[in-house]
Amino acid sequence: FIVLPGGLARQYGARPGDFAVVFNLRNGKTTYAIFGDVGPFDRIGEGSIALAENLGIRSDARNGGAWRGILYLVFPGSGNGRPRPIEEINAETEKLLQDWGGTMQLTACTVQEPAHRFAGSENTN
Repeated sequence: FIVLPGGLARQYGARPGDFAVVFNLRNGKTTYAIFGDVGPFDRIGEGSIALAENLGIRSDARNGGAWRGILYLVFPGSGNGRPRPIEEINAETEKLLQDWGGTMQLTACTVQEPAHRFAGSENTN
């Protein structure tokens, strides 16, 4: 799962339970996730230990994560606000990603600098 700042989630219409694709720009690994919790307004990039392991980054809850190089693609309104089994998260997010333009579109997003910079850590753990 991923954690997003409440203000950011509201700004883009994301709600807990929505599906997401998370891409590690440094090693090219991609994983699917669900927006699981709202976090502090000044911090983006928190996630589950399983998320970190799938992305090939340190998964230690205290000292793990990555300071940069992680791209989140959230599909606002895609969830039902409830927990889902991993198989359902993967199947639904795969469909959403393909409808959005697939991995080629995701890769195209990595060429440009992000439009928004956030203060604080971009730690994924």
